[in-house]
Amino acid sequence: MPTLKKITWVVAANAERCRVFEERRRGADLQELPSWAPHAAVPRAHHEKAVQGQRFGYGQAVVNERDFAHEAERVFLSRCAAALDLAAAKRSYEGLILIAPPHALGVLRDELGRGARELVERSEVCDCVAETAGQLRERVREMRAPQ
Repeated sequence: MPTLKKITWVVAANAERCRVFEERRRGADLQELPSWAPHAAVPRAHHEKAVQGQRFGYGQAVVNERDFAHEAERVFLSRCAAALDLAAAKRSYEGLILIAPPHALGVLRDELGRGARELVERSEVCDCVAETAGQLRERVREMRAPQ
């Protein structure tokens, strides 16, 4: 039985970090790509909501309704998706597996270009950025297992 020699990238991301692993053939060990270091982490946005008249207390009207944490997450994940689009255009991978928490996974899917979106093999909702390459490999095996 021939082994599939298809390069697959496994992306584990959340609002603050993005790690990309490469699988050279199906079921092989995952190797983390060091070239993704600039996209690896960004500081979390922090901003106090302004209150009308700068008076704090129960029942005061909030002037600034923007959620800076969500905006920072969207900008960060948009940068990651743009880098994945560029890599897809360069044919650096033939398959893509996305693993992220619900909101981050939705942003990644929305921001991916058509070329990269067509290469998405599987996706899973999980915040597993801190997992080792071995743990992610087992997770990918379980995702690919027939139901």
